[in-house]
Amino acid sequence: MKFRLTSALAAPAVVLTAVLSLSGCSGDGAMSTDDAAAYYLENVCPGIPLRADFADAFKSLDMARLVPAATAFRDQREANAEAFADPDHVWPEAVADDIVIIHDNLVAQVDGLTEVAAAPSVTDAAVVPLPDGTAAGEAGARVREALGLSADLSECAAS
Repeated sequence: MKFRLTSALAAPAVVLTAVLSLSGCSGDGAMSTDDAAAYYLENVCPGIPLRADFADAFKSLDMARLVPAATAFRDQREANAEAFADPDHVWPEAVADDIVIIHDNLVAQVDGLTEVAAAPSVTDAAVVPLPDGTAAGEAGARVREALGLSADLSECAAS
């Protein structure tokens, strides 16, 4: 009788595990790959045009353009950092360490962009140290690959 009870309970557990695995649920509370990809895009895509606006404003040497561009980019980076650290959105194990690298770089960017926006002149803004994004860029590439996203984030153009 004990064998039959164990077998009767094991079969539904195996089916449930298979269904969860196929649906992308990890069982550890982490987002599925599809959910993580969507959440990543939801938080990264808004920054793409803001980064371009900030770069253009910096090149213009016009503080009237630079301050609002730096402020908008900073605000987006801050929201992005908060989203990436949100405990209600647990990243899949395959990308969790890289998300920390990206998050830390976003926080550093917020600090630098705050200083740029507060600078009294373009000359002062130009000497504000902004973080090296090399490690975060490499981490982002690994995250996009693991989540099945394009390297160039072409998905952002569709949103």
